[in-house]
Amino acid sequence: MSTQELINTCMLRFHEPTQSLGNIQTRPIVSVPTGVNASLYSSLKFHRSVTMQSQSANYFTLPSLPWMINIFGWLYCGLYSTVFIPHLVPYHLFGPAGTGIRLVYTYCPFFGKVLFVAAHLVHLGEAVYAWQLCRKKGINGRAQVKWFASTAVFGGPSLYELVVFKQKSGEHLD
Repeated sequence: MSTQELINTCMLRFHEPTQSLGNIQTRPIVSVPTGVNASLYSSLKFHRSVTMQSQSANYFTLPSLPWMINIFGWLYCGLYSTVFIPHLVPYHLFGPAGTGIRLVYTYCPFFGKVLFVAAHLVHLGEAVYAWQLCRKKGINGRAQVKWFASTAVFGGPSLYELVVFKQKSGEHLD
């Protein structure tokens, strides 16, 4: 199949008939810039809009690497290890903060466990909100599950990426 036949086939499927191109009746959706082949331009414009709509419905991105390292380090390595395996933590490497952390977890170990559970509950709440926000913004399928998991693990920075996402006009799926 030649390029022109492919373009004509696409135009036959996606445009209202008003203009004749050989034996196919078509009408371009967009205004064509001067000096550009109308049939080629309109088929490319349609393809780009369909691609953007599908990208919007499947939109997912992780938070930036510094945020991921920071959250992983503090919550999962730092807090977990000082609460559940405090004898393996090199407190002396943290300077005065290490001394303070060691004293808190030595004399108030319950505080660390409460803080650990509270942090996970906050992340879970953010993940549920991310799930609802995905539905509101028209993000569905695997992308919605990815947003839930990412927000459950990384919390606020992942949720921020979802909140600032702006869908294209006319793509709301409610």
